[in-house]
Amino acid sequence: MMSQRRPLGKGLTILAVWLVAVSLTGCGGTKTARLGSVELVFIDASDPTNTELALTGQVSLADQTVKLSGARSATFSGVSYGTYTPACALAGYQASATKVKVDRSRVQAEVVLVPENDTTPPSLVAVAVINADGERVPFFDRAEVFRLSGLEFTFSEYIEPVASGVLTITSPHGTISLGPDDWQLSPCKLSLSPSCADDPGAHSFFALWQPGVTYTLTLGNLADYAGNPFGGLDLTFIASADQLGPAAAGLSGRATEVGQQILLEWQGCLDPDLWGYQLFRRHEDQADWIALTDRPIRATSYLDDGLTNGLIYEYKLRAVDLNGNIGAETPPIAATPASPNRGLVAFASDRQSLLDGVPDFDLYLKFYTATAAAPAVRIEGLVPLGVDSNEDCPAWSPDGRRLAYTSTNNALNPELWIADLDIHHNGQAVFAAQATAQRQLTFDGNTKAAPTWSPNGKEIAFIQYAGGREASGSALMVIEAKGGLARELVNNGRRVEEPDWRPQGDKIVYCTEGLDGNWELQVVEVQTGVVTVLSSPEADGDDRDPAYSPDGARIAFSSTRGYGPDYDRANIWVMNADGTNVVQITTDPEVADSAPCWSPDGNELIFTREKLGQPAALYRVAVSPGAQPVLLEESVAQPHLQIPAARNWLPVCAR
Repeated sequence: MMSQRRPLGKGLTILAVWLVAVSLTGCGGTKTARLGSVELVFIDASDPTNTELALTGQVSLADQTVKLSGARSATFSGVSYGTYTPACALAGYQASATKVKVDRSRVQAEVVLVPENDTTPPSLVAVAVINADGERVPFFDRAEVFRLSGLEFTFSEYIEPVASGVLTITSPHGTISLGPDDWQLSPCKLSLSPSCADDPGAHSFFALWQPGVTYTLTLGNLADYAGNPFGGLDLTFIASADQLGPAAAGLSGRATEVGQQILLEWQGCLDPDLWGYQLFRRHEDQADWIALTDRPIRATSYLDDGLTNGLIYEYKLRAVDLNGNIGAETPPIAATPASPNRGLVAFASDRQSLLDGVPDFDLYLKFYTATAAAPAVRIEGLVPLGVDSNEDCPAWSPDGRRLAYTSTNNALNPELWIADLDIHHNGQAVFAAQATAQRQLTFDGNTKAAPTWSPNGKEIAFIQYAGGREASGSALMVIEAKGGLARELVNNGRRVEEPDWRPQGDKIVYCTEGLDGNWELQVVEVQTGVVTVLSSPEADGDDRDPAYSPDGARIAFSSTRGYGPDYDRANIWVMNADGTNVVQITTDPEVADSAPCWSPDGNELIFTREKLGQPAALYRVAVSPGAQPVLLEESVAQPHLQIPAARNWLPVCAR
């Protein structure tokens, strides 16, 4: 029984007040001792599973004593932090020496009891094969022992080694003897595993079971805690001879609606000893494949999360069986995670022009699949109310949640800004869009234009015109998205404009004035700065507005090819990323098509069209010669407000 508690009364209350007073006395007060409670749970070493243990006697800990009568635990309250050895006087038992460390408010410790009259030797209760997947299979049910399998011996009571030669492993390759120093036995178990990673509590066997080899395990020199010896065991088995790796197939990957995710799925193997699947990933500017999990995947699907939207990833798969046989790898597949705002087109429009006729560009959103009649929604909150400034050149971040853009807010010339967006839509129509945070990146007063994000979202490339937009030269600059000093990547002494960062992250394409005066397309290696000319139409016209396809394999651009330097006439073209296989997409000789961007699936282009001096409208067209463009956002005047037809410019589509 526990000692009788005093009834609560005035004396206790007065004592509590006195203790508080002492703790607050003096400059620093008196430090109160830290106390905890201790529960001692008693285990019968000869019958560890007995939960009905009824003990008689007493147990002391620190300066407290608890009497037991038919109980199997004892609790001590108000024990000062420290280390103690319980003193046990229990009928019929001797207690093993136990150290109890009190270092928190509640401590539970086990005290092992050895019966004084125990003369029964320990027996072997079960032998299990521990497979590499962690599953335990009864050995005597003809379980197969694979190369990676562990073995687990379970005894009827607590055991300990008493001499060398606890376990002897005999095979045609020789004999291995493991003694008491080679083991840390759990109370009732002895475990052996070729791989500690598969069974961290097991002893690590230095060699795998060899396929088709016969092994004999002799177990002995063990005794229970009362000294009764274990009778021994001889166990013979043939290690599995399977050496054929299982075949994986049918790997596919697709973006989810959440964004930054790829859902990978594959066909399941029929191999009876399948362990699981190893999945590997890289993106195209990485040479090495990265394993996505430490252990094989048991399912036939895997959600790869935390990716960069718009970046192309490659995956491959192979199966592994419980013998450790590795199957052939599947051919690599490519997949690109998508933004939750996938398919949203951001564009600049001056439809909110002031009555004084001064252009006042704002940014708008609309799904590229919407009809011309569906309204575009203005992004609210980019500038404070009442501020007259131009927001232009939108560029989606890879995760589709931010826009980089240029703004004359607080500046004479456009500077580079970033805004976080809160967008409400149903995947077909936009209902509202609000900038939740705006941050200015550049401050030097030079004109900025045409931002484009690196695929990992860490950097932004842009064009800088020193001294203003009419400067004779410009440079391609790169700045970290978190801010800082921009670095110059391309400055050829001429005009450089309209960059676009390749989804693989390795290159940036742009247009520039060629040495002959015509505009051509060039590409620069981001790491080395090496520049390559992709297209040079010479006297036949100018190539401008390059944009990489979502897979980085093609480039769309606008060109006056066939019209010379006549900028009232231009069409949309597409070529391979290396400049080969140039194909014309739009063919209307009476319009100027420019600023193409790709739909997320790479099947359509969204672009700006001007005709006969009319304000610009947005169109989309299938990436196929002869396809007819479809109006996306027209230029509508508001005569009753004395506002002319709006110009819609520079579409960019979230992937």
